[in-house]
Amino acid sequence: MERLRVALLAAFVAVAAIAFAFAGYGKLSPAFTDLEIQASFVDTWGVHALFTLGSSALLLACALFSILLGLGASRTAKRLAVVSAGLAGVAVVLLIATHIELAERTTRLTGQTFGGFYGLF
Repeated sequence: MERLRVALLAAFVAVAAIAFAFAGYGKLSPAFTDLEIQASFVDTWGVHALFTLGSSALLLACALFSILLGLGASRTAKRLAVVSAGLAGVAVVLLIATHIELAERTTRLTGQTFGGFYGLF
């Protein structure tokens, strides 16, 4: 059972690390050009908002399952759980920060305003 737990947690670490790398890249380079945003904010901001919500939900579920699997486990499993939950949490923060920047940029370029928490809620 412990081997399966460690394997699952290692998979969660890999998923969270990939999401962290993707979110970090998204934070460093803008997703869309100003012309693309002005042409259609639905095809740019809207898609990004859905992607941010979906990715955040999956990453938070990954973090929750990691924590649950780490409870009462070996030292290795606990460490993997902490790393997975931490990477997933930071990736969610980066995704949301990137979305906030895009929402502010879209408002500046198009004058469109968004609902609660930059249109995520």
